[in-house]
Amino acid sequence: MLLISISRFIYGLVLLVAGIAIFNLIGKNLSSELSSLIQRWHLGGHVYYVHWLMQKTSTVSQTLLWILAVGNLFYAALAFVEAGGLAFTQRWAYWLVILDTASFIPIEIYQLHEGFSWINSGLLMFYIFSMIYLLFQLIKRPELVE
Repeated sequence: MLLISISRFIYGLVLLVAGIAIFNLIGKNLSSELSSLIQRWHLGGHVYYVHWLMQKTSTVSQTLLWILAVGNLFYAALAFVEAGGLAFTQRWAYWLVILDTASFIPIEIYQLHEGFSWINSGLLMFYIFSMIYLLFQLIKRPELVE
């Protein structure tokens, strides 16, 4: 259980950093910011994904950046709450993680419907097994704090 708690905390940190980074991009020219990042990291403009990303940045609005930043920060807070609840063996935290994990299953099923991927298959199995494990913990350990 400690491992899941630590992973939720690390996930929260990643989302927090991403949210702050997105807030930093609000009001800036995304194309020029991406170009300077590509030059700084010595990524070639001939790489397919770099070219694709450059095209996509022109369609990102400031409103979308706000939504992404606030969404990341909200989800980071949720991950921190889950991590703390699991670390202190709170029953509600188990249910919260189960519901949070279950919310990703339809996305992975849709992704697999669109086209098979080992990554999506692995994520789907991880989500399903995580939910089963947490449900068994709830059944097996009635002493968990209400």
